Amino acid sequence: MNFSFLTCCPFCGNDEYYTSQQFKGICNYKERFDGTEADNSDIHDNIVYYGGNKAYCSRCRKYLGNRTRDTVSLEVEKLFKRNGV
Repeated sequence: MNFSFLTCCPFCGNDEYYTSQQFKGICNYKERFDGTEADNSDIHDNIVYYGGNKAYCSRCRKYLGNRTRDTVSLEVEKLFKRNGV
């Protein structure tokens, strides 16, 4: 089974997952003289992201698989086999 076939967490049904990413870079955080935040919509423009391959359910935190390789975890495979999928 491929990770791209998943439509929700097979363990709890949640429709969101997360990946752990590392990043490196420098940004300019802009503020106004009155103490409010200025437009920082470009804050991530010079950031380089690494990782983000392993996916985990946002609710139950179980490992779902590798997004980049498009593979599911062994636990997900076993669950689908038990349920005849």
